[in-house]
Amino acid sequence: MMIVVVLLIVLLLVVGAIFYFTQVQEVVEEQDSETDQGGFDIVNGWIYDVKYNYKLGIKEDGSLKASEYSADTPDQTSKWSFEPTGKGFHVGSTNGKFLKITSAGISLTSKATGTAKIRLIPVENGYKLSNSTKKYFVKLEKAKIKVVRKEEDASSFMID
Repeated sequence: MMIVVVLLIVLLLVVGAIFYFTQVQEVVEEQDSETDQGGFDIVNGWIYDVKYNYKLGIKEDGSLKASEYSADTPDQTSKWSFEPTGKGFHVGSTNGKFLKITSAGISLTSKATGTAKIRLIPVENGYKLSNSTKKYFVKLEKAKIKVVRKEEDASSFMID
């Protein structure tokens, strides 16, 4: 009788270990697939469009602006940090605001929430910026910032 109890305990331990390691492997694979950033490794920098050479920045009143970019005289209020979050980034400013892209436009928010997740889509000459679902994209027409629904209509951005 004692041998049967010991064998049952060993069997339960083996089944439990197999179940545990199967679950751990699934979690590791899930984390690996969520952290794919497409080779993007810039920690902070300026975001400017390749057509007009206008950068995204913040006005004195705290709202979003687009103004001419010059690598020779970089503006610290237009510098952004890129914090990886799954398949996107929380793009934050020096004053603690984060970029947010919605159907209403591109704006700033004070919290790094799911709606403030920005996707960087690699293209031939830079990146397209979209919301986390790739439904809305950023387009600059000189200093005018717009949101468009088609990726091909969006501006290409460089990050310096």
